[in-house]
This record gives sequence, structure tokens and C-alpha cells, in this order.
Amino acid sequence: MTKISVIIPAFNEEATIIEILQAVAAQNIDGFDFEVIVIDDASSDSTPKLLAGNVITSHTDKHPSFHCGHRIHVPITTNPHVRFMINGQPYQLKVGEAYEINNQKTHSVMNKGAEDRITFIFDYVPPGQIDAAQSM
Repeated sequence: MTKISVIIPAFNEEATIIEILQAVAAQNIDGFDFEVIVIDDASSDSTPKLLAGNVITSHTDKHPSFHCGHRIHVPITTNPHVRFMINGQPYQLKVGEAYEINNQKTHSVMNKGAEDRITFIFDYVPPGQIDAAQSM
């Protein structure tokens, strides 16, 4: 199966992001598997939230760049009903603390609370690692 990465840049797309994601999720082309990556460009609205009652389904990030970097999650807001699952293990991430997440393992997030969840996510790649990975 061929994987297609759909990269969606987003800036203040609160009014349209759900519709956009639903449209991409509705795509069904035989022989293709879709990966959706939303890149938020410092929106000042609700674009980067995992809204209350929503789920990020179980997935594994497989882009080659993830083999040389470190994915860091820093919860900005959360609630007691948010569960981050990594390889079947539940985690509750605390506001203001940084967590390195191995995104090559199967992971998902569910927010069964009444409050939205916002997490700052960034990748750190040590100097020289990108060049080393590209020369492989």
C-alpha cells in the first residue's frame, strides 16, 4: 500500500479545520493510505486544540526524519479526562512539563473531558543528525 502524506498548514482555521480534516478522512482511493499532518502556524484561535470529546486515533508516525529527532510535548492546558496512550499504556501529561514521546510507537489521545486540550509540540534534532540520516 502506498502512503500519502497530506500536509495541512493552518493559521487561525478554527472555523474550517474540522471540515478540512473530515474531507481528507473521507478520501478512499484503493491502494493508498493517508497520513495527515496539520502544521499550526501560531494560531491565536482554537486551531491547535484537541477539543473536548474528541480523539486522535491510534497511529504511528513513520516519516524518516522522526528516526533522528526527538518529539517533545508540553501540555499548555489539559484536564483529568485526557489520556495519552503509547503502546497501550495510558499516560496523563501534566501542564508545563516536557515529555519526549517516541512517536514511532503506536499512540493516540482521547479527551473525554469538558475542557479543550492544547499541547505545544516540537521536534528537536541534534546538530549533525539530519545530515547523518540523509547520507544513509
